[in-house]
Amino acid sequence: MGHAEAAPGRLGLSGGADTSCRIVIVRYSIAPAIALMACGRIGFDPAPTMGDAVGDGTVPGDTLVLPGVPFPVGFSAPGMERNPSVAWDGAQFVVGWNDNHGRTADGSIAGSLVSRAAVVQPPTVWLGGGFIQAQGPAIACNVAGGCAIVTGDFTGSSALGRALVTNGVPGAAGTLVNRASNFPAVASIGTRFLVVYNDILTPSVNSVMIDAGGAIVSTPVQLVAPLGQTQAVSATANGYVAAWQRDATIEYTTLDPAGVILSAKVSVAGSDIARPAIASAPTVSLLVWNELGSHVRGLRIAADGTALDPVPLSITQATTTARPTVTWDGISFLVAFERRLDVTTASLAAVAVDPDTGMVGPETELTPAASPVTDFVPALASDRAGTSLCVFQRNGPTMASYGLLIKR
Repeated sequence: MGHAEAAPGRLGLSGGADTSCRIVIVRYSIAPAIALMACGRIGFDPAPTMGDAVGDGTVPGDTLVLPGVPFPVGFSAPGMERNPSVAWDGAQFVVGWNDNHGRTADGSIAGSLVSRAAVVQPPTVWLGGGFIQAQGPAIACNVAGGCAIVTGDFTGSSALGRALVTNGVPGAAGTLVNRASNFPAVASIGTRFLVVYNDILTPSVNSVMIDAGGAIVSTPVQLVAPLGQTQAVSATANGYVAAWQRDATIEYTTLDPAGVILSAKVSVAGSDIARPAIASAPTVSLLVWNELGSHVRGLRIAADGTALDPVPLSITQATTTARPTVTWDGISFLVAFERRLDVTTASLAAVAVDPDTGMVGPETELTPAASPVTDFVPALASDRAGTSLCVFQRNGPTMASYGLLIKR
């Protein structure tokens, strides 16, 4: 389905737990696609100032343009679409979410394709039923345009599994590894994917390599023990950087393209740290997280795992920001997050972070708070050619997956 865009507007950026679940990997592919493209940047005023101050630093760049208003990326009928995620497959954005509608089996994983012009192809169910209370999927696409969608659930099963989706048509699911896991993450180099997941039975955080057909092609590598809680991973020029939340701490390590550990685990100090997310530029990655009761922080990491900031960057000042997400758009890191007004009401905002200096631009509102409608759980991806897509969960009478295009 299409979406009529509003007149362009300009936006200045100046500067007792469940113990059994399974990961299912879904592969979506299109006809052979171009390799991932270089992306544009969001804007800042020139003349940067030094330090990690929020709102008074500036980063060189262009004006950020919002070419329209938020638009639905899910089903037209009301239902419950939760925890959306997004990736760029070389030709379009691939969006997935946990779908709990009466029209589909509870806990399905559904998705849609979104063009740079906000045209949404009709959504389809990629993985049907049996994923009660599933977390939202994590998505990564390889250079051939094939995408792996990984997800966990709390149904009592304990499996790292897979299903294939080609040109929007899902294939059969299959079990790969019998492990209880949740909150997985995935990234890709070449045609293969690295999946990072927590093994509740061991307990530990592990990684495993998946080929373009969804089959495991490596033995699991233990990254840390005991158990981690929420994982993140990104592809770098040297391989991968993987991060996870363990208790109230964020830890990370680097791996080569084959998934072999390259650097010792690094712990990031903080207070009640949660929800890591990570994105990579050619020579540096940005790890972001939420400090509960505080704000969003970040750390730039070199390709060899060296922390580039002596103290974490202050991404936000407000004490009510949460659930950060990050993408690399070719020149700047774009970080989006919730701005919580109260327990049930939130809007979305974004900043950009310069990869070379760590300078943080001022916050820019992406969606306003408009009770009883509220926006949660943002996720970002970029085509690295001037267009990014922020997807999020819009709560109102129902829960729906929405998107917002961000262009230079």
